[in-house]
Amino acid sequence: MQQPGKICRDEGDIGNAFKQHVKQVNAVYTVPYLAHAPMEPPAATAMFHGDGRCKIWDCTQSPQRARDKVAKALGLDKDQVLVNVTLLGGAFGRKAKADYLVEAAILAKAAGQPVKVVWSREDDIQNDYYHAISAQYYQGALDDNR
Repeated sequence: MQQPGKICRDEGDIGNAFKQHVKQVNAVYTVPYLAHAPMEPPAATAMFHGDGRCKIWDCTQSPQRARDKVAKALGLDKDQVLVNVTLLGGAFGRKAKADYLVEAAILAKAAGQPVKVVWSREDDIQNDYYHAISAQYYQGALDDNR
């Protein structure tokens, strides 16, 4: 934590500024591994056409990645997969992953009819891609002891 990190901005004489000021302020902010816990759980609808094309409806944050993952999982060309993006809000990055879309597409192909997959909150938390841990150390100085 006390090792120098990446300098994003460098202006003035920091060492001298800290010597001249009355009060130093230090803060450490840490965040543990966190689930995205989107407002709505992962859900997707998939169907296959007789010519082998797959259509998916989902509020994905990454339609190209979703298309690519589904195509790879099912052995299709990318142009055989169409992802229809629906309205999205409050996913916090979770819906950039395509695991639940792939599940819907595999099930729709196996069933031979449209399939809608809706994960339970428990499924989502247990199978989420967790945010990495994070720690930041901040240091500042005040010249009038405020």
